[in-house]
Amino acid sequence: MGTLKSTLKLESTDLFPTPVSFTVVNNNTVSGDVAGFNNVTVGTSNVLLNLASIDATGAYLYAQSPSTNSGMVYIGYTGQGQLANSATGTFIVLSPGDVAFAPVGMGTAANNVIAKASAAGQQLNFFFGEK
Repeated sequence: MGTLKSTLKLESTDLFPTPVSFTVVNNNTVSGDVAGFNNVTVGTSNVLLNLASIDATGAYLYAQSPSTNSGMVYIGYTGQGQLANSATGTFIVLSPGDVAFAPVGMGTAANNVIAKASAAGQQLNFFFGEK
């Protein structure tokens, strides 16, 4: 069992009428069979991100689209239709340089996490850690 510490910090002095500044720190337990940092090349076909089935507890996903990418990277679940920017299965859309961190998984093989891109040759750096 390990701990993945995530910190979310949001600040703005000019976006809202009142300045906003807050930080949330979570210590996320990673204790399943699947854990690791990876890099994949994503194109217009689905690429499976979790290398083993996600159990009922779910998992944590960190995803980063390098700024050198030229297209969008879409992340979603299998069994929810084709991934595209308007598809119901897409839950993360990364522009070049974007990052995301989210709890994922529904405990069924039909809901494996997949990635697809708007163009061939896009890179995706990601961490997948089962709860």
